[in-house]
Amino acid sequence: MKKILIFLFAIITLTGCDSVYKYVFLPPERIEYTLVPDKEAIGSIGDTSYYISKDGLAAGYNAKDWKIEVRYMSDYQLNNFEFPEESKQGQFSGNPYTYGNWIDPALGYTPRRFTVFKVTIYNYTGSKMNFDPEITLLQTDRGDNLHAYGREQKNAKYGSIEEYYTVRKGSGGVDDDIFETRMGIARRTMLYYGKPIYKGDSRDGLVVFDPIVDEVGDLKVTVNDLVLEYDENNDPGKFIDVFFYFKQIPLDKSSIKKTDALAGTDSTGRNLNPSVKMVQAKYVNEIKVGNREIDRKMLPVQNQWDPNPVGLETLAEYVEEKTNLSLKLYQAELSSETIKDAKILFITGVAVNPRLQENLDKIVTYIEGGGFVFMDVTSFISSEKSTAYFDFEQLAAKLGSGAKLQTVSLDHPIFSQPNKLSSLPEGYERMNPNVEPSFSLRGIFLQGKLVAVEASKSYIMLWSNEEETAALNFAVNLINYASKLKK
Repeated sequence: MKKILIFLFAIITLTGCDSVYKYVFLPPERIEYTLVPDKEAIGSIGDTSYYISKDGLAAGYNAKDWKIEVRYMSDYQLNNFEFPEESKQGQFSGNPYTYGNWIDPALGYTPRRFTVFKVTIYNYTGSKMNFDPEITLLQTDRGDNLHAYGREQKNAKYGSIEEYYTVRKGSGGVDDDIFETRMGIARRTMLYYGKPIYKGDSRDGLVVFDPIVDEVGDLKVTVNDLVLEYDENNDPGKFIDVFFYFKQIPLDKSSIKKTDALAGTDSTGRNLNPSVKMVQAKYVNEIKVGNREIDRKMLPVQNQWDPNPVGLETLAEYVEEKTNLSLKLYQAELSSETIKDAKILFITGVAVNPRLQENLDKIVTYIEGGGFVFMDVTSFISSEKSTAYFDFEQLAAKLGSGAKLQTVSLDHPIFSQPNKLSSLPEGYERMNPNVEPSFSLRGIFLQGKLVAVEASKSYIMLWSNEEETAALNFAVNLINYASKLKK
């Protein structure tokens, strides 16, 4: 005891009373780490299809016809945003991916249980894709080569979450309940090699590896044999390998937002983070050569309709950054079932004449089902109105006597929620004098509820520019309004 007192006295003399108190009674707080995309390593690949999300937390590969995105899910994210109720019971926590709020008495802190990534795959135009998470490989600069876990033990290629918890399960009833809770969450949220991802569909879920140590600096996630196509025998026929590089850094908890959350379900089946499905309509475009109209389908591929997808992709990122909405963007023909459950349908184009007449009935059905239409098409010449301008009037007529076509006033929520706008934002006409300016917003009101608007402003040309905040904020309001309409 005397030696301990002498030791404490020496520390107090050298460092001061406050410092020694913190050292002895309040040990230094453990640093939590996270994984973020390694910009330099990804850039060194030399493939412009690779990208890093605006928030800097996800790495992706955008092949235009399809896209895959990988985001690390920290224990802080999983405990506080994904499974908060299942992470508060210490060693009895039902969160299958972390130790919850349990503290290892031997370590004095909560260790990592797994390394977890959220993977999202979008299939825009292919017939069907598929993904086998178990052949995904995680490699570290310390020489680790980790294969992903399967869900059920029966079909697992390497290890499985079921086997992991089976060998740790006690014989009591409480242990059985916790096991079922953990496996229930795993079955809902882990990706597995199942049915294909069809055209116009997407899939997201978790891919799980053994835990990495704090000393790891750099990591590589290799998605092996991503199935892009099936052959005539319905067997996978075309594959690609994609690589994502991450680095480990101290966790900044303020960077974690609800918008990063996994779109899964809780124990009651409720959606934890509802996503807003947006569809950009693909259509036949008619162009004029002299006095003769030409169906653009007859032109070479490079001369067919250009949807300018960059505008909507940038808009989607902007909306997710500014709101708590999670967006999923698709492109589909108006005759496609893809538009059926979309919250908002974009019909856009610059210097085009879309042929919409044969699909107006389908748009009517979509609106009557609770959908919202944003039509923003401009023609070739400032003195002419696009065919879509007149199709909008026909759409109102087809919706019946309960529909009214009128100017949308500035006191409508699309001008005030969540962004307060004093006027309709300027459109592409200020950059291109050949685009006819529109100073009012026409809307179709069905039973008093706004269900469609027509702008003639070519906003899609502005949405690809992050500095066009007025046009972007107006779009935020439109999507926010559409997301609240009942289907």
